[in-house]
Amino acid sequence: MAKRKGLARGLDDLLAQHDTELDFLSGLADDRIGIEVGSDAQGMFAALQRHLRAEAGAEQSRSTQKTLSFGDHLSARQVQAGVRLKVKPQDVALPLVPSDLMLPGMEAGELSADRKSCSLLLTEWNHESRRLISRLIEHWSLE
Repeated sequence: MAKRKGLARGLDDLLAQHDTELDFLSGLADDRIGIEVGSDAQGMFAALQRHLRAEAGAEQSRSTQKTLSFGDHLSARQVQAGVRLKVKPQDVALPLVPSDLMLPGMEAGELSADRKSCSLLLTEWNHESRRLISRLIEHWSLE
């Protein structure tokens, strides 16, 4: 009886075959790092910068050591308790409801009555934080 060739390949073989530079994944790197990045203000601020660059490109964001702005839409400031985000008033309502600003890792979320601006404090960088930022970037890219 002939010996059957195994179909399973090792991880090293797959990595060697698909050795590609995937810069756009840098915004997701925080999942591999864990809670250390998620819980301190400096780590959250750095993660927010990376996420904005990965999602929208570096040309739209400006930053200093403790402040960040994204176009005319978003400003962020590193504070002791986390990162304070302010979405500046827009002509079109934001794709948010008040409960979007009350998710885990978010505090003091306020959405204006006309839904054209909001502010919140990020106290943890997690998938909910990334999802919120991604939704806002997508909204602004459609304007």
